[in-house]
Amino acid sequence: MPTAACTSGSASRKGCAEAQIIGRGAFVGGASYTATNVNLTGGQYVNGCGNGGSDHAYRLYLLAGESVDVTMTPTAGGFTPRLRWMFIGKSWNVQPGTCGTERACEDAGSSSAYTQRFQATGEGWYVLVVASSSYLKNDGKYDLSVALDCSCGC
Repeated sequence: MPTAACTSGSASRKGCAEAQIIGRGAFVGGASYTATNVNLTGGQYVNGCGNGGSDHAYRLYLLAGESVDVTMTPTAGGFTPRLRWMFIGKSWNVQPGTCGTERACEDAGSSSAYTQRFQATGEGWYVLVVASSSYLKNDGKYDLSVALDCSCGC
């Protein structure tokens, strides 16, 4: 497992090349990673998954079969959440404008809290893209909670 996978970072979240690391150390002892009152503005940085509004990218290193529960809760702006997963591989080699292979993309049915469970199909870096699903209401603020079922540690 790469050393970078252990500690959470503070990258800009603007596209996959600048995805903020959610380190595996955040999940030791059953803990969750949380981010609160995050500004979702600035436009769409990760293309695909239908047309949508502003987005942010986070990255996690997962082992095959591990499951991640993600809850995105809009706290301002009234946007409808979209959660998307991309697979990069065991090596983090992402050039600006690229983002690996899409594994999942789901929109919430409303602007309320939205929870999704994702299961890793192989070992490696995954990018979680949190977004607004519409250009009409594409900016606002959100809370994010990420829980990983694992025997975490590095």
